[in-house]
Amino acid sequence: MIVSELFPFSEAWSMVGSADLGSVPTPNPTLVIFLASLAALLLLAQPFYKSVKYFSFSDIHQR
Repeated sequence: MIVSELFPFSEAWSMVGSADLGSVPTPNPTLVIFLASLAALLLLAQPFYKSVKYFSFSDIHQR
């Protein structure tokens, strides 16, 4: 559910994949979607991870 909300292009990519692309050299769509979602998840999780790390360290130092 979250993945489909974050990556609506996967539906469009499945439409493109269902079309005839025999003459066009395309990479593995599964690999492309996996790498794109991994990169997007890393970019989305980076500030959240930094804030969680910062708060956890500040809590440890305060106590």
